[in-house]
Amino acid sequence: MPKIENMLQTMREQEISEEILSQFPMPRIKKATPEEIVAFISCMDELLSKEQCISVMGEQGCNKTNKYSARHRLFYHEFRAYVIE
Repeated sequence: MPKIENMLQTMREQEISEEILSQFPMPRIKKATPEEIVAFISCMDELLSKEQCISVMGEQGCNKTNKYSARHRLFYHEFRAYVIE
C-alpha cells in the first residue's frame, strides 16, 4: 500500500504546485487507513493529469532497489511514450 507522505514528497519533487496539493484530502499522514489512501488516490485522478498520476504512482513501488526492478524501470523509460489501448 503506498504511503501518502511518500506520494506528497514525489509530487513536490515533480514540481506539482502547492495550490494543487492543498486541494487533496489530508488524512492522518503517518497512519492513514486504506480508505483514506484510496480517497487520496481518487483525488489524484481528479486533480492531476494521467501522466502525472502514472509518474507519481510509478515512484511508489516497494521493489525500487531490487536488481529486477531496474530492468522494469529501464523498460518504462524507453517505452513510456507508447500507449496501449
